[in-house]
Amino acid sequence: MTNNEIVEIAKATSEVYTRLTRGLEHITGKNGWMVLFEMELASYVKAKTPDDLLEMEGRVCKDNLAEDEQGKYFKCACGKNHIHRLTFMEYDHPDFEYIILGAECIKTTDDFMAKISGIENFKEKVKKWYKYIKDEERKLTHNACIACGKYDIQKKYKYKKEWRNLWCRDCCIYDRVKCVCCGDYRDFKKDWKGNAMRYCPPCYFSSTPSAVP
Repeated sequence: MTNNEIVEIAKATSEVYTRLTRGLEHITGKNGWMVLFEMELASYVKAKTPDDLLEMEGRVCKDNLAEDEQGKYFKCACGKNHIHRLTFMEYDHPDFEYIILGAECIKTTDDFMAKISGIENFKEKVKKWYKYIKDEERKLTHNACIACGKYDIQKKYKYKKEWRNLWCRDCCIYDRVKCVCCGDYRDFKKDWKGNAMRYCPPCYFSSTPSAVP
């Protein structure tokens, strides 16, 4: 990090979201913005409890764990209680491996980054964190299209057109669906077992048996 970047961050500390940076300072004893620079995103999970993550005990910062009359729960590094959207950030510290940030804290940090100039590389890093979280959250509510792999099929919605439960909107043209092998469109059909045929006839008969589910 250059001296100019450090100066820009120091100026921004009093102007942008500081709840998270104060929490990181309490945990690490270092300037909160500097801690953000040193973090790397490891993984994202949703709706986990400390009991579900016993294997993480001793690896997660103790400030991220708490307990009240309702039981154990996770806290964001900013201090917010009972968070359910957990982002595990790798951080080099002698007492733990990970600091947990709430997904909303990362979004807020991303929003406030627009007010800071001169640290474009770090702003891009935070944007990538937030995009990763959004992509992972979409996987919780949507299934992947069998043709293109895009998570665009709602899990809890029953589509009127049967093929839309497997193919996304972009991979359907009326009642024609995209072959998962060559990409050509053909009429939606089922095999003799009643399963949707994912391949067009030329691809089906040219493939090896093991390649055709």
